[in-house]
Amino acid sequence: MKKLFAILFLLSLAYADFQLQNLDVAIKLNEDGSAAVEERINVIVFGQYSMQLYESGYNKNNLASWQDVTNISEIKTHIGANYADTRNIVVRPQPLQKSKSGLDVWYGQIIVDYSAYPYYDKNGSVANRTGLVIMDNYKPRTTRYTLNENAFSFKRTETGDIKLDDTTTLSITPPSNALITIVNPITEDMSNVKFPAPSRTLKWSGLTLVQFSLVYEIEQSLDKEVLSFFSDLQQSIRASLSSPEGLSAIAVVLVLAAAYFYLRLSRR
Repeated sequence: MKKLFAILFLLSLAYADFQLQNLDVAIKLNEDGSAAVEERINVIVFGQYSMQLYESGYNKNNLASWQDVTNISEIKTHIGANYADTRNIVVRPQPLQKSKSGLDVWYGQIIVDYSAYPYYDKNGSVANRTGLVIMDNYKPRTTRYTLNENAFSFKRTETGDIKLDDTTTLSITPPSNALITIVNPITEDMSNVKFPAPSRTLKWSGLTLVQFSLVYEIEQSLDKEVLSFFSDLQQSIRASLSSPEGLSAIAVVLVLAAAYFYLRLSRR
């Protein structure tokens, strides 16, 4: 091991050298179909020149700059823009930690936070097959959520399956009130779980996600459904009144009201 570090140290004197140590992608799904995503990219930095390059990038807040500095292609969002609307991307490089080997080797971490939403059409409806989950109100007060496997931009096999190597971990947490009905591949900590099961964090690492799927359901309470109904009704009334037809109707009502009071007053 010492000989390996010595060789790497000598090579690092000639050019910048960064190596991906591991990648953790954590996704927290929301009831509206959006998600909060945190990606932690851990890197190994070899040599003084590479260390200085890393530290000069502390103020760089975009992924392209860090790709240029490190030449690590995995410094990106692993939710594809073709299927999800990624917003509010924040890049937070962490201070370097010196290796205990005694050589010029450091450990760094780049944290990337962002939100992922489905795309919406001009009518405000969710565009077909977009977002991290596909939502289906398949029965009263119950919504089924199916993971949109196409939305991920990890490496894939020739058959199109997501391939996670030993250095990559994907974790997904459905909403706390969700009931999980299908998971594939089954994670190690769920091998003895009977479905449907309460929400929990699911993790995959070092395997090919063949027929990757996650399905869960959320049943809306009756009180929430009633409140939602009246909220939608209120918004519908407001939208109708603010339209040209609604404004015309208001004008007619005001004219009729004015005429009525004028006639009442003129008879006195």
